[in-house]
Amino acid sequence: MLFYIMMSALTDDDRTFVEKIYEKYGSFMYKTAYDVLKSKEDAEDAVNDAMCKIIKYLAKFEKSANENVCNMVTICIRNIVRNKAIDLYNKNKKSSGIRSDFYVRDDETGEYRERDFADESIDLEDIVIKNEERDTVRKALSELSSDLKDAVNLVYMCGYTSIEAADFLGISNSAIRVRLFEARRKLKKYLGKELRNNG
Repeated sequence: MLFYIMMSALTDDDRTFVEKIYEKYGSFMYKTAYDVLKSKEDAEDAVNDAMCKIIKYLAKFEKSANENVCNMVTICIRNIVRNKAIDLYNKNKKSSGIRSDFYVRDDETGEYRERDFADESIDLEDIVIKNEERDTVRKALSELSSDLKDAVNLVYMCGYTSIEAADFLGISNSAIRVRLFEARRKLKKYLGKELRNNG
């Protein structure tokens, strides 16, 4: 329902753009959701939530190249499905009397997020990528876990602020900062090794 309300508030051009995204990625989003959630209704809800998030960050999608749009759609549906799966898992655990220590429910949004283990003093650095190092950097990125890769993609490739990326991923700002810090640490280590080997 929220999706249709949000769609009706869009301009004709924006609505057409959202419809094109749905035509191109709707089946992929549904299949991804269904493969994890194993429920037609939950999968449809996940796709609906993903489309609402896409509308919320429509300007980022419209300004991005096709490859980045595909990345953002993938990140979006994966995280929404993950949240729904965690929700179902925790609901099942609650009914059996076991609690989760790693995830907590956000009182404001109702979504599950990772507990914060952040150092608030972390200062984000800018990452400068030289053209001749791109292949090495891409290889290094492929070595990161999907959580770290998603954070790097959104902030450094797609131009999201850390606050926007945190909202997009359904986690806290301190959690995204921890992911970016960890990704930079791993990339620095990997790239340092590569540069020593090639130097």
